[in-house]
This record gives sequence, structure tokens and C-alpha cells, in this order.
Amino acid sequence: FYEGAYEIASIVEWCSANAQFTTIGATPDRNAASCWNTSPDYNRWFKFPATSTGKANISVLRGGAYGTIQRINVALWESDGTTEVSCNRYVSNGDNVSIQVTGLVPGNWYYISVDNNNSYYRGSFSLCINDGRVKWLGDVSDDWADAGNWSGGVIPSVNDDVLIPNGRPNYPLSNSGANAVVKNLVIEPGAHLTIPAGKSLSVQGELLLESDAGGNASLIDAGTLIYDNTQSVYQTYLTVDHWHLVSAPVSNALSNVYLDTYLSYFTETDSVWHYIQPVDVPLEVGKGYASWAASWLTGATTVNYQGPFNTGDITPSGLTYTPVPGAGDGWNLIGNPFPSAVEWNLNWTMSNIDPTVYVLDDAAGQYYNWNANTTSGTMSNGEIPPAQGFWVKANANSPSITIPQSERVHTSKNFYKRAAGNTEQLTLIVSGEKYEDKMIAGFNNDALNSFDRNFDAYKIQGFAEAPQMWTVKGDTKLSMSIMPKERYVVIPVYLSVAAKSSLQLTVEGLDTFDADVEIFLEDKQEGKILDLREMGDYTFTAASGDIDDRFVLHFEFFNLETNDEDDASSIPVYAVDNVVYVAVPDDFDGDIEVYNLTGEQIVKRRAVSGTLNKLTVAPVEGMRIVRLNGIRENRTAKVYIK
Repeated sequence: FYEGAYEIASIVEWCSANAQFTTIGATPDRNAASCWNTSPDYNRWFKFPATSTGKANISVLRGGAYGTIQRINVALWESDGTTEVSCNRYVSNGDNVSIQVTGLVPGNWYYISVDNNNSYYRGSFSLCINDGRVKWLGDVSDDWADAGNWSGGVIPSVNDDVLIPNGRPNYPLSNSGANAVVKNLVIEPGAHLTIPAGKSLSVQGELLLESDAGGNASLIDAGTLIYDNTQSVYQTYLTVDHWHLVSAPVSNALSNVYLDTYLSYFTETDSVWHYIQPVDVPLEVGKGYASWAASWLTGATTVNYQGPFNTGDITPSGLTYTPVPGAGDGWNLIGNPFPSAVEWNLNWTMSNIDPTVYVLDDAAGQYYNWNANTTSGTMSNGEIPPAQGFWVKANANSPSITIPQSERVHTSKNFYKRAAGNTEQLTLIVSGEKYEDKMIAGFNNDALNSFDRNFDAYKIQGFAEAPQMWTVKGDTKLSMSIMPKERYVVIPVYLSVAAKSSLQLTVEGLDTFDADVEIFLEDKQEGKILDLREMGDYTFTAASGDIDDRFVLHFEFFNLETNDEDDASSIPVYAVDNVVYVAVPDDFDGDIEVYNLTGEQIVKRRAVSGTLNKLTVAPVEGMRIVRLNGIRENRTAKVYIK
């Protein structure tokens, strides 16, 4: 019936499942269309909202997998279900039947009725509808001027509405033909378009870059973009009840684009967040802001920036450095001003700014990072998503930074995959039911054992309900710690959770280390020492009252040149505070014994072969003798207890 019409929420490109609908069991409702050769007999009803194109192409399909119906009648009606817009009917019994209409009012609802002549011809059918856009397929290449890349095999022109959808094998990056001109252009979330150098694209009407929970549209104008900036919109999507770091991708944005959401900015000089309440405050180009979409106001929402898209190199104003108590210690919130991602690298012009950028990943509930010096970090290749705010840290007076348009790249990520990583770099990923956190431990002989801004990255607290993982150098919490190599390196790994949780620890980057490098993970709470090369994913339970320095990473670089005694009779042994670690060889059968310099035995335990063994001794500074006393062999080594 008309009142129970099947709703099609979007007709951009919609098709039902094969043979999804049927006229069997249907009854007559409302009027027959003017072109039908029957009264309404068995009609099924559908409804849809018209899009900005004002067009609709409707096809009722039958035969084979599409359905069994014959003698199809179809009509399009105004929202009252009685005012006819268009109709069509079969010529032969087995025809598919279509309607093409223009002049629909965008936003208005329209109704479709599907019927058939004579009860003998009732049956199932499929329905497809689109809004008449020329759709990019990208099946051949990335060339705009190749007709094989477009639906219908026709390159769009000035009267065509164009859709660039997501999920295509190629996207338009080049143009071997004439400059492009279209009527309206929509780029779906996850899709992208590049206007190549030396070419132009003219959009006569609406230019819309869409966003949803899955990602953003992306546009790079390396050539010339001609458009009406009163009809150009860039969207960003805000999930509900979490802070997002945002930045305006247009030059004339006002605070009213965030109407009914919380909006604030940060001042480094006093480390204070300031809420913006007026709706007419200009949003500075290149400045970062924080926004919260509350469940009791908007819920998850889409922000629509209308205006001229930012181009050219952008230098955010007002960066400061205030290294005094109560101030921001150099932390400045700036933003990507482009409708595309931008890659953080050494091509940025920076003065008195650390080489690491920090971006909030809403899906993970964490801040992730990328170091331009080492081209590594917990972000994806240093790509800052479009319209995304991000943190940089000044390290001296008069800091400045310029965001170069030459570093624009395409990414579909919405407000910020895991980095490929540098050589000899281990990534730990702790995952809960909804959120995760990541930490990197790596090695570079130019790095310092103390905090080194050229290599390390600070740990910034993520969402309160997300697991938090970090390491330390001194008193500084880090999410990325790069160390110089030594024969034995021990890196503490801290973990905190808000509530009791089942977590999974995954390790990436083992293949960046030579095969003879021993790498172990110690779980102090469970009393386990695990060989990371054999561990796989590690599942464990954590609670808010657990020790936070729960884990320890142990590295042994056998091929590192040292002054240590390293012959067949020595033992790989080292100490952390009053804990002695002994790497027991494979197939060893015997005991581990620890003596003081007077020859008194102070610890003895059965050795576990082929892994790292842990013994605790009295916390008294001085040298100890460690002995492997086996059935077939004996070895000794010295270790110093601090």
C-alpha cells in the first residue's frame, strides 16, 4: 500500500537485491497511471527523496535472477500518491521497463508504483534507481579524459552531474584531454580527485566533498579549480561524546558551523582551554580547535564548511613557547587547512619545533605520532587527515611552522594503519573491546639514553576508557623510545586501564631485527618471560589496581661489538636493580647459582633451558658471580648489582 511504501533513503546509486520484491499477494491501491492498460491490480509502492540533480532513472528488471514478473507497469507520483509525474509500461510480455525524469524538486519525496497486467503475470522483480549522475568507474586508468572510466562510456560535460564514488580501482589523477567542465560534482567519503598541473576543472554548480563515520572525501587542486564558493561544501564527521581535533579547510569559516556542539581552543601561554560561545567568531586558517558532539544535543553529526577551499602554503599564527610552571611548555594546537591530507616530513619549514607531530585517532581513542627525522611512528606514514587539528611542541622562543601545499596527499581516514616503521623498531599494540594503544621501542646509535626530541615521542593521554601504554626515559613518559644499542637493553613498559578488561598484546616489527637478536617480553604480574619470536598474540587480564610497570622488554644484541668477555664459557647475564637475568642455552640441564665475592651461595634455582631466567637477589650494591652448574657443562659470569 501507499502508506507502507518501501523507503529508499538515497537514490545516488541504488539497486535492490535480485528478485527482492513481488506482486504476488499485492492488492490494488490508488489510481492507475495514464499510460497503463489496466486498473491498479497488484501494485507495490516505493518512496524516495529527490537529490540536487532533480533527476531520477527508474528501472524495473525481470528475467533470470532478476525475477519472474511479466507485463510490467510502472509510474512515478508526487508525494500524495495521486498526482502523476511520469509512467511507462511493457510492449512485450518480457520487457524490462524504465522511467527517466527531470525537474524533480530536491528534497521532496516521490512515490513509485509497480504493477502488472493480469494475475497470470504476477511475480518477483528487482528495482534500480539512480539520480542521473555520470559516475566515475576508474576501470581503465586514472585519466579523466578516457571515456572507459565513466558510466555509459561518456566523458561528462557542462550539463552533467558527476559522482566520484568510493571503492573504485583508480581515481582521476590525470587528464589527457581538454579542460574539464561539469554541472555539479560530489565526491563520496573515501574517494578522491586530483586536478593535474596545467589543467583546470570548472564546476558550474554544487561542489560537495562528503564525510561519514568511515572517512573523508579528498581534493587536491594541483592545477586550477574554478567553482562558485557559495556552493562548495567540505564535510567532516564527528562521532558522539568524544573530543575531536579539527581545523577549517575553508578560508571564511565562522564558529556557527559548530552550532550545538562544544568548540574550544588552547592557549600555550597559560595551558588553558577556552570555549567559544558566539556564533560569529572567525576560525583561523591553520589553527586547531577541539569539538565535542554531545548525545543530548546533536549526537553524531556532520559539520558543513561552506566557502573557498584553502590553497597555498599556510603559516599558522601565534605559536608560543612558555617553559614555566602552569604554562603549556611549548605545546601548540594547529591544524591541516586543506581538503586533503598532508604529509608530515622534513619539507615543512620549521623553526624551534620538535620533529614529531601528534594526532588524535578517534577510532583508537589515542594520540599517535610521527617523527619526520626517522620517518617512523605510530601514525600511518605521517599523513595528517584533512581538516584535522594536531599538536606540535616548540622547544625555544619564536617558534614557527609553515604547512606546504606541496605535501598534500590523498587519504580517506577520518580524523586520523599502522606505520611501516624504521629499521630495528618494535611496535607493541594493546587492544581492548573498543580501543587500543601503541608504543614503539627502537634503536639508533645517534639517539640518547635520556629523552631525545630528535627521535623520541611524548605519551599524550588518550580517552579515559581506552588502555594506556607507555615507556619512560627518566621521568618523561614516551609513546616512542629510540635508544642507542648496547649488548643488553631493558625497556620498561607501563600499562593502565580504567576498569577490569581482557586485553590482547600484538607485536609488529620483529622482522626488522636480525635473527640472532634475542627479544623477550616479561609479564611481571603473571611471572612469565615470553620469547616474542614464538609468542604470537598475548591475551591477558588487567584491572585498575594492577602494577603499572607490568611489562619489560629485553633485547640482547649478540652481534654487537663490546668489551665483554664473550667466549664459549661465558653466560649472557645482566641485572636490572637487584633482579638478575640469565639467558640459559638450549638443552642446558642444571642449576643457576649466584655467589657473592666471598664465595657464599646466595641464590640457587633450577634453570629453564632455551629462555631468559629471572632471579632476585638482596638489594646490596656490588659484584656477584653467576654460575650455570650443569650435568654436562659449567659456565660463569660476573654481574654488578646497583
